[in-house]
Amino acid sequence: MKNISIIIPCFNARSTIERTIESLCAQKIPFKEVLIIDDCSTDDTIVFLKNKYKNQIRILKNKKNSGAAFSRNVGMRAAKGDLVLLIDSDVVMEKNALRNMLQTLEKNQIVFPSMIYENGGVMYPNNLSDEKYLLISPCFIITQEGLSRLNNNFFDENLNIYCEDTDFFLRCFIVGLTCVFAKEAVIVHKTNKKKFREDRYFLELRNSFYGFIKFYGFKLQAFDHAFRIRNIIQLLACGFFNFNLFDAQINGYDKSKSLFYKIKKLFSHEEKITDKGLIFILFLTGKAFLEFLKISPNAFSERKVLISKINNKKLFL
Repeated sequence: MKNISIIIPCFNARSTIERTIESLCAQKIPFKEVLIIDDCSTDDTIVFLKNKYKNQIRILKNKKNSGAAFSRNVGMRAAKGDLVLLIDSDVVMEKNALRNMLQTLEKNQIVFPSMIYENGGVMYPNNLSDEKYLLISPCFIITQEGLSRLNNNFFDENLNIYCEDTDFFLRCFIVGLTCVFAKEAVIVHKTNKKKFREDRYFLELRNSFYGFIKFYGFKLQAFDHAFRIRNIIQLLACGFFNFNLFDAQINGYDKSKSLFYKIKKLFSHEEKITDKGLIFILFLTGKAFLEFLKISPNAFSERKVLISKINNKKLFL
């Protein structure tokens, strides 16, 4: 069996990371190393980890709080295993999940499991299109061969968090990495109980603008990704109607249903982005656009790099 490096990015994860590590240990598969990438936690996460797992893990601490993309990059660049398993600090692997992923991987470069929420709702994949390629990052395995083909250009740190995983996997597809779904492998993602998602709306909107510029012209119609015009319009509509699509999906919102169903949900006020009203939503929208303008030069430069490295010219219009 190939050596496996485990990478767990974390920030103030004291309430969840123990379950994550224990679920990995319960897989009964030896690891080459377990790397904890601490993004400057302010709680007692690191003290706890050092006390309980000091001989089983290696902690890499960021110099400053730098976000999920940066932390994953630190881990992937430090990993020495033939295979690299990235798993979030609020994810639990069910029995034999890792074994099923390894058995499914075969000659592919990426493998991902079935992902569900604590309440049993489906997180990913949600449809046949999702099964063909991964677009989110709570848990997946990538080979060192796959990482090498990305030429050290892993998660885009301009995005920090939200949509940074979609960006990563779209680039994996563009450079020709193959991806397979391990249906029998199951992981459970903790449901965040926080009621309002103001920061998420702001960051997703900013990053969607960025991704639109970066991937414009690439033949990615097979993916229902965040950087498509229709999904950006959908996000703006959700903002205008103060509809929290993320929490709605956790609670069973079905994207495959009719337009009438979706419009009804918009007016339902079941899930809100904020209690501060439309003016505040408009403020967040404007702020997202202004922040996008600041990082837009990076989107254009990243786009040029991507085009220069593309393997399959047919993927670009």
